[in-house]
Amino acid sequence: MKTEILGSLILKQISHANSNEKLILFFRKLYKNASSSQLKNIIQKTPVVLVRNITEKKSRTIIAHLRKLGAVAVFKPNATDRMKKITSESNSRSDDLKSLILASFSDRLPRRRIPLHYILGLILTAAAMILLPLIYIVITGSTAAGVLFWAMEGLAFFHRTSPRAALVVYLSPLIIGSLLVFFRDIVNSCV
Repeated sequence: MKTEILGSLILKQISHANSNEKLILFFRKLYKNASSSQLKNIIQKTPVVLVRNITEKKSRTIIAHLRKLGAVAVFKPNATDRMKKITSESNSRSDDLKSLILASFSDRLPRRRIPLHYILGLILTAAAMILLPLIYIVITGSTAAGVLFWAMEGLAFFHRTSPRAALVVYLSPLIIGSLLVFFRDIVNSCV
């Protein structure tokens, strides 16, 4: 779908001084309600916008006629219409590209057999993902059992060494083991 581009028709300059009368006659057709003094004023104040929101096709015919009369005019597209043209051109190009790409995939690709080592790798990975929470529970449980064992059996140190050293040796594993069991995330962030 082609979109009409709107813009402004601008009179840049008049190349022949004797063409003013011919231009006034032409501008009378363009501006039906304008007086002769207004039309002379337009010619004297170049560059001037002759028409706003005119289609590019209409402006080309007016530019060609003005060129014959000895004047130079240009068409300047509106910024939004310029963007519409660019996006419509890019959309049509992307549609062409999309159809070209889809046409190249018209044949079906043959199915490949999945290798055995790939399937075994998938099975081992899935098994490891299932076993990881179980391993975590086993490690946490064994740490808790170790802390309980040390809490009951570690009291023997008090009979063999000085009370101060025995207290440090006894309480250190209890505190660290309790932190590992109950506050595992805090310990992991510190390490």
